[in-house]
Amino acid sequence: DRFPFWRVLLEGLGCAVALSEETNRRIAQDGVDLSVAEPCYPIRVAHGHVQALLEGGCDLVLVPNVMTFEPAPDAVASQLCPWTQTLPHVVRSVPRLAGAADRLLAPSVHFGLGEAHVRRDLLPLGRRLGATPRQVGRAVAAAFAAQRRFQAAVEAAGREALALLERTGEPGILLVDRKSVV
Repeated sequence: DRFPFWRVLLEGLGCAVALSEETNRRIAQDGVDLSVAEPCYPIRVAHGHVQALLEGGCDLVLVPNVMTFEPAPDAVASQLCPWTQTLPHVVRSVPRLAGAADRLLAPSVHFGLGEAHVRRDLLPLGRRLGATPRQVGRAVAAAFAAQRRFQAAVEAAGREALALLERTGEPGILLVDRKSVV
């Protein structure tokens, strides 16, 4: 869901972006085996993806400490689940990944506090990657623009799907869940 933001940000800071492969049995099982606690399944699987990226030769792996997202216009502000918020800290504590802790990038980000706050949140990440504050500001602005374009495209696809159901009279199934699950 936030991939457009992170990709544009990292590319704007001079990074080549690599993705782990799609979740598969090996990554999922590795994540379960690596977990030092009993979090939900998506958090366990995230451990496996981090390991896959580290073993795949990535110099650095982004595991952001996202604290809040922007609330919907008709919603109250809320926090993310504690496991999501603490994922980078939990991953750093995994004994089998301890030697790679310095390769994890874990900026704390409060999207719910707005673009200016996020820019400040990401200044230390930019410094670590050798960027100036001005470069970070430009990269953050471009990342927010990319995220807005993505969100608009998602909403347009939803409207098109609803219009199709209305035109055809076909039944629809709506899945409502956390972003990490759907």
